[in-house]
Amino acid sequence: MTPRKKTYTIDVTRKNAEIVIDPASIPDGQVGISYGPVYLEASGGVAPYSWGHDIPPGLSLNAGAPARDGRQVFGSVTAGYENRQDGWLISPYGRLEASRSTLDGFTESGGSIYRLNYGDQKIDTLSGVLGLRLEYAMTMDWGVLKPRARLEYTHDFNGSSRISLGYTDIGTMPYGIDIDPLSSDYLTIGFGFDAHVGDSWNLAFDYRTVYGSGENGRDHTFAVKVGAPF
Repeated sequence: MTPRKKTYTIDVTRKNAEIVIDPASIPDGQVGISYGPVYLEASGGVAPYSWGHDIPPGLSLNAGAPARDGRQVFGSVTAGYENRQDGWLISPYGRLEASRSTLDGFTESGGSIYRLNYGDQKIDTLSGVLGLRLEYAMTMDWGVLKPRARLEYTHDFNGSSRISLGYTDIGTMPYGIDIDPLSSDYLTIGFGFDAHVGDSWNLAFDYRTVYGSGENGRDHTFAVKVGAPF
């Protein structure tokens, strides 16, 4: 009977730890004049965020953003060439990625007269990828070691979206906001190795980081795979 193989995978992703709040400060108030509303937005770090530190007396925070349902359709087409010679693998490739995301409309919670209605939102993206994959197989006393590296350049041709909104009490959505993509160019760098130990054990490690032209930080992803027959 042919033994089966079981593989264990561990993925660790490190996001940008810095949290940025926009605006960094709120306007001064005046006695006898109604204050607000003031909208705050947080980015970076790891969501969900916890608000409520050092709020001026007499003010309160209203998250006002309930859960929002959505759907996504995604597809990609890849073409590449593999050149294997003397233990080397050199593979240039290109990829075209497209997606359509649909977010359902929603209404902010709370009893404020400034609550907003948001309409359905569609986000279309189209990205082109050019990449190069390198691998080299080395025969060792204990098995085979394959160091590898990958370099990818991604350009977003289209990633903007528009959302309609309006105040809940007027019942219509006469306003619109154009939402631009966070970054239109990305550079992905990765390296790792496969280790085939004897006829049974397989060990793999991968590291990947992404540079974005419109981001303050980088994502770091680590993956470890261990496989063995049982």
